[in-house]
Amino acid sequence: MPRTIVSGVKPTGSLTLGNYLGALRRFADLQHDACCVFPVVDLHAVTVDHDPDRLRRLTQETATLYLAAGLDPAVSVLFRQSDVPAHTELAYLLESTAHVGELSRMIQFKEKGRGRPKTRVSLYTYPVLMAADILAYRANPRAGRRRPASAPRAHPRPGGAVQPRLRRGLRGSRDDPGRHRRSRRTCATRPPR
Repeated sequence: MPRTIVSGVKPTGSLTLGNYLGALRRFADLQHDACCVFPVVDLHAVTVDHDPDRLRRLTQETATLYLAAGLDPAVSVLFRQSDVPAHTELAYLLESTAHVGELSRMIQFKEKGRGRPKTRVSLYTYPVLMAADILAYRANPRAGRRRPASAPRAHPRPGGAVQPRLRRGLRGSRDDPGRHRRSRRTCATRPPR
């Protein structure tokens, strides 16, 4: 069975040629080699100050550019992250098992929030939302990303320590957080509603 890749674009600004060359073109190539889930990750965009009207416009623009770049909805799963409750539901469950020490070490919070009193809590728990995105589709973390050897890691694998604790906490529960996985007949199912 082919690997599953989840990778999205955060709609915080107009996409550029760099976005096309760095991500969208690679997404278009990957969709034929793996089961690909490419959300427009608008929930990630609300972790910092934003204008809701501008965010809606940029989200629509990003989705349109996905199609223009060659992403095929018949081959890949394309959607707006906030339309799929499983992402926030799983993020909440993961947050319930995450430790403050783990989240304090994440680079996203260190760079943008530490020492700033008006930092949003969602920026602190941002890596947990990223882990939820990956776990919801039982994807291979970082499978679609190529990082130069000289580039620093963005953060440790966000679900690494949290996922096993969540599984232990839900053992015996019928609500398996990873139940929204791809069908055996097709590369990927539509996002859970």
